Amino acid sequence: MEPTINLAYQKREINLSKYSCLDKINWQRLTPGEEYDLEHFSRTEDIPFWIESARKYGSPILEIGCGTGRITIPLSCQGYRVYGIDRSDFMIQRLQDKLSKFPTSVQNKVKLVKEDMRNFKLNRKFPLVICCFNTFLNLQNGTDRQNFLSNIRNHLTINGKFILDIVNPFMGNLAPAKNWKFEKENRLNEYFSKRYYKHLEHNKEQQVIKIKFKTLIFDKNLETINKWFFSYTTAYLNKDQTIKLLKENGFMIDNIYGNYDKTPFGKLKNPQTQLIICSKNNNGKR
Repeated sequence: MEPTINLAYQKREINLSKYSCLDKINWQRLTPGEEYDLEHFSRTEDIPFWIESARKYGSPILEIGCGTGRITIPLSCQGYRVYGIDRSDFMIQRLQDKLSKFPTSVQNKVKLVKEDMRNFKLNRKFPLVICCFNTFLNLQNGTDRQNFLSNIRNHLTINGKFILDIVNPFMGNLAPAKNWKFEKENRLNEYFSKRYYKHLEHNKEQQVIKIKFKTLIFDKNLETINKWFFSYTTAYLNKDQTIKLLKENGFMIDNIYGNYDKTPFGKLKNPQTQLIICSKNNNGKR
């Protein structure tokens, strides 16, 4: 029986950890994809928003940076067809392994494509394109961003919607940290993990930060049974910069929210995210 999603929770406290497929793994010998899932499987607050968007705008959905399927799998389990783009072999392999645990009806709704998000070419257009969880911030210069946004326009239907989800500057692990700073803890059965981060470099002119992460896995006796490190370089943009960039590249802004409950960005004192719904400006840039 496939997992189900309860959309009735007012506060969106939804347990989707089963979608991570982390129940039967070797905690002392994790693959890179399993490491990623362990660090992010508890992030569920955005899932109802993406399901609601799919219901509103339709499918097939093009998901940019599908990763290990944190969003792909819940969407497909709800009956939506998803094309997932990612250039990481280990991410796609992990997603394929996870999909194999679901019914054929779910597997058949997902098509995975290993491509670069700046220049992929698919022989179809989509009513909904989503770029979630800071994927866009991997693009750190104007040329890459312009190429990406042009490519998105080329893959949208005439009335299609593009939804961009990026963190607001200096929230989460973008908050300054010269030394190791606790970020989050995840629990699953008798194991739990703790993740820390620190900033290695910050180019304020280019608005790029290089971050190093450290994750520790503990058993029920609080013994460390695994740990790993990795570094990640991300750009950041404030809301006005993001909107300007979208408009200059042929998009109209329909809505901008500061959280996944769709609170308008301007009504929040400290919005965590820039959640922007766009349409193609069919009278402007093509």
